[in-house]
Amino acid sequence: MSTTFIWAEPGSVDDQRRLAFVWLPAAIAEFGGCKGRRDKYLIDCYVAPKLNSSVARFLLIRRLPRNAQVVGEPSFSARIIERVEQGMSGLLSDASRLWSALSNPSTALKLLEENIPEEYVEPRQQRNILRFPFTDPSVRVRERILHVNLGILRDILRGLCLDKPVPPTMWQPVHVLVGLNVKDNQAYLFVGKSRIASKALSVFIFKTNLRGELLGSANILK
Repeated sequence: MSTTFIWAEPGSVDDQRRLAFVWLPAAIAEFGGCKGRRDKYLIDCYVAPKLNSSVARFLLIRRLPRNAQVVGEPSFSARIIERVEQGMSGLLSDASRLWSALSNPSTALKLLEENIPEEYVEPRQQRNILRFPFTDPSVRVRERILHVNLGILRDILRGLCLDKPVPPTMWQPVHVLVGLNVKDNQAYLFVGKSRIASKALSVFIFKTNLRGELLGSANILK
């Protein structure tokens, strides 16, 4: 299978100086069998299989701009990460696994706790000492955010009919350009001339062993 790339051209000299760039494996999928949906989506094909995390798969799904172009050669010089998986079977397997977990709230919360390597701090202005006098504030924040993420995951699976599951009507393996800022622990997707900040990608890269794997032979950061 030939390697293809989503065309990207980081336009900022500052970005090119401060970020380490890698081409990560992904796929472009269409879900035309789901209520005639016409949008194209970028599907992670690296983080989820590397971490064995169905949660990561769906928190990293992103709708692609309609003008995204696929080309046969990398448009920017950066390390090309080898593909971990080739087909859509990983997506469907993760969808089945996650949807089954979501049917049981306690199982779903446990799955998220194990799969989201994030730390949460309670903003002081939002503390409610009268209602929660004996609970660690950071625990409260984490629990609230986990519940929000459960709702997001349900909406994604239902919205793409992956709760059925209805397979994608199109699946095109690609590589997407990612810029990593080790100083700020931030990850950015580059599509065309756009730089897109990704909180989820930042967490799954910089708070797991993927950080060392990706930065070990990437460009030197300043």
